[in-house]
Amino acid sequence: MKKVLIGSLVALSIIVSGGFVHASTDVGSFKTRLNDGEARTSSIMTKLDSAIAKADARGYDTSSVESLMNDADSSFATFQSSIDTLQASLENVTDASGLTAEIKAERDATKTAFLEWKTDAKAVMTALKALHTGGAAI
Repeated sequence: MKKVLIGSLVALSIIVSGGFVHASTDVGSFKTRLNDGEARTSSIMTKLDSAIAKADARGYDTSSVESLMNDADSSFATFQSSIDTLQASLENVTDASGLTAEIKAERDATKTAFLEWKTDAKAVMTALKALHTGGAAI
């Protein structure tokens, strides 16, 4: 499962970050990448919740992991909010000439929110790994 989650994070980083880099040239592609990134982050959060539930069911002390997951949930909500704002701004944009300074600022804020969420999600995965490799204190 660890490899799947890490692979998902890497692929998601490429999709979302790559989308931000190329947004000025192909808005339609950017909108698609943004939607794909949103779906993938939701999937990763679901997998992390499932992994925590399985660890708890197996008798591991998941309190520290759950604390980290709360941080990830918070940063995920911020990321989702940024995506919603950006998508609303991009609704009527059809080409690069429609990308205003405000939309570019929203794009940058969304990227920052994504990177924060990614860091939090990696912390949860690291904590889960520590639980499964001997139950070491986190």
